Amino acid sequence: MSKRVSQAWKDEILTLKQQLYAAKDAVVSLLVYQELSKFACPGPLPIDLAPFLSILLLSADNTTVIAEGHLSSHLGSHCYDDINMTRTWTVIDVDKVLVPDVILSTHRQQPLSSFGPTPFSVVCL
Repeated sequence: MSKRVSQAWKDEILTLKQQLYAAKDAVVSLLVYQELSKFACPGPLPIDLAPFLSILLLSADNTTVIAEGHLSSHLGSHCYDDINMTRTWTVIDVDKVLVPDVILSTHRQQPLSSFGPTPFSVVCL
């Protein structure tokens, strides 16, 4: 049995050592929460899109970040790189590739590695 597990759950009075442990546990939890709150959490795209909005490009099953970038200035174009755009497709300027062998079904079934060095633009969902 772990030494951290107490058998004294019904004790109404805590020792000073137990009180200090509980206080430190609460304070550390609060500090971790405050630090994590400083980071922006990824979420779905907003309804009103604007160029240069930071983007995480996900794998087809939405489980892995495959690239980082931003919405392109080509946002709203009807055609990009001879690809007819749809309502659900947009152009992303890729700044960092994390998984180079992932194939983009929306951009001629090409792997990210085939676009050359970053930055480059791709058509994505």
